[in-house]
Amino acid sequence: MISFLVTLARFFNTIRASLKEPEFQALSFLVAVTLLSGTLFYRSVEGWGILDSLYFSVITLTTIGYGDLAPATNVGKIFTIVYVFVGVGLIAAFIGKIASRSIEARASRTNHRPASPRGELPASPAKDPDREGEETMREDDDTEESRADKNSL
Repeated sequence: MISFLVTLARFFNTIRASLKEPEFQALSFLVAVTLLSGTLFYRSVEGWGILDSLYFSVITLTTIGYGDLAPATNVGKIFTIVYVFVGVGLIAAFIGKIASRSIEARASRTNHRPASPRGELPASPAKDPDREGEETMREDDDTEESRADKNSL
């Protein structure tokens, strides 16, 4: 339970810190407008309550799709098709931004360089005392290129 609360606190801290970035502000605004427009549409066209309309908007755009609610009108179905195409990419960008900010925050807390998507640490230049003025790769760089370079020596 404590682990969950710590994770939740970190999540909200990440969002709070991200709100200082203009790109995140724009994404947040667009996500809010998209969810609000879906909620108001389903409320008026499908006759659902506010909570059901918001619930369906979130479940649809996050691609969970429990199937407990579905538009019954043709207009609602057409709107949902357009809504999904517009909203899923927006939600993905929003969640991706939160994830990248969280990874950056964790890396700065642990004082490590963030790993690449393949799990490798990026190479960082280091000074070699034998090669004055030249930058060389650090010994902890274990990519295929660096291994090939080391083997050729």
